[in-house]
Amino acid sequence: MLYCSKEDIFTQMDKVKVKAQLQDSGEQGNEWEIKLEKLISNATSEIDGFIRNRYSVPLSPVPAFIRDICIRIVKYKIVMRKGFVEKAPEQVIVEDYKFAIRQLERVMKGELDIGLQISSTESVTTPKVLVKTKKRIFDDEFWRGF
Repeated sequence: MLYCSKEDIFTQMDKVKVKAQLQDSGEQGNEWEIKLEKLISNATSEIDGFIRNRYSVPLSPVPAFIRDICIRIVKYKIVMRKGFVEKAPEQVIVEDYKFAIRQLERVMKGELDIGLQISSTESVTTPKVLVKTKKRIFDDEFWRGF
């Protein structure tokens, strides 16, 4: 399951611009659409990587918040594919991507709720690791003389 569609991307970015960013020279067919599908799939996987410890993935239904994050990530990947000059309008997309990643980090930490029930089979806290070692041979008293 993908967290956004090509149509979702086209509501945020002009289809002609998306095609121009994804189409390589010499390509005549719909290779750019296949690349777009791959970018959406990669963005979905990236989101899953952040939230899999809190929610069962893939998410179904997809919350609007997650769909929006996916669109932001895909837009970033589109403009970064060929790059852009410094201080270009695309810089806003880069900043938006950074903000989206910070939001995903907050979801991962449990600071931001996406509106779904947390999976009861998944742990929401990091388990503590207890390590038991042998008795110390050289204690603080031993090292005082050095």
